[in-house]
Amino acid sequence: MLKIMVENRNGAMVDFDSAFELMDENIRKDIADNYCPTSLQEFFSVYETCHKAKYGKEWELSKSNPIY
Repeated sequence: MLKIMVENRNGAMVDFDSAFELMDENIRKDIADNYCPTSLQEFFSVYETCHKAKYGKEWELSKSNPIY
């Protein structure tokens, strides 16, 4: 199976499918319902911003050395 990689805000590459499973379900649903991301990269980037806004800190997968 081919991995779909996206780049986080710190330039690290992250497996999108794994990241999707670790996303906050409410944020993920909000993005799907209220935004029109044109790519998986855009979806991931919007999620990073929304996660930081909700929790007041960077998402683990947004860090320069993400651990998942």
